[in-house]
Amino acid sequence: MIGAAFESTRWSIVLAAGTSKTPASTRALSILCETYWAPIYAYIRRRGYGVEDAEDLTQGLFAHLLEKKGFDSVSRDRGKFRTFLLASMKNFAANEWRKGQTRKRGSGARGVPVDFMNAERRLSTEPDGSSQTPESLFEKHWALALLSRVLDELRRDYEKAGYEEIFNSLKACLAVSEVRRPHRELADELGISVGAVKVAIHRMRKRYRQRLLDEIAQTVGPDEDIQEELQYIFRVLGD
Repeated sequence: MIGAAFESTRWSIVLAAGTSKTPASTRALSILCETYWAPIYAYIRRRGYGVEDAEDLTQGLFAHLLEKKGFDSVSRDRGKFRTFLLASMKNFAANEWRKGQTRKRGSGARGVPVDFMNAERRLSTEPDGSSQTPESLFEKHWALALLSRVLDELRRDYEKAGYEEIFNSLKACLAVSEVRRPHRELADELGISVGAVKVAIHRMRKRYRQRLLDEIAQTVGPDEDIQEELQYIFRVLGD
């Protein structure tokens, strides 16, 4: 279970704010929304919305959440941020439909920076099988967004330490599905010994796992189990 240090994580800051709004909680929620908007967009598209409507609904949701009323449904029993986010999207879409609102292109408030073109490219690689529900697609893209953020953070760690070349050469060793290059080939490329390559890979995997656990902790409630969420991530990606 999570210790006292968990209280400083992003989602716990939002939960602690409850129905109030503070600069810290707004910033924490903004970072979460910037990181995890793509799963929501994937969910909306799989629900059958066209590109423009999906873009407007995605931006509309996050603009809504970042306003004070976006905190109204946040409570300590909400648990995980992904659970709260998907529930918020379902409620928001239903309310928009009931009110019969059709947003004019560009008229809505812009909540978070997004790259819809890249999101569409990712969706184009998804199978069209009917067995993939909007919810299952949301979960898959949630896991991918989380891992992408972890890899970006790890890259920044290596760049700050001046080891960008090592990161670029060894990052494929983090993915189980990647075809791994021989240690000797990596050693020759980096100009170090095979033993040093093995040590570097071990250290990178260790740092990656810690970064992964840290990122998961940012998205679950104080009473949630990080290891359980970790198992969920890999289960989703393995389906």
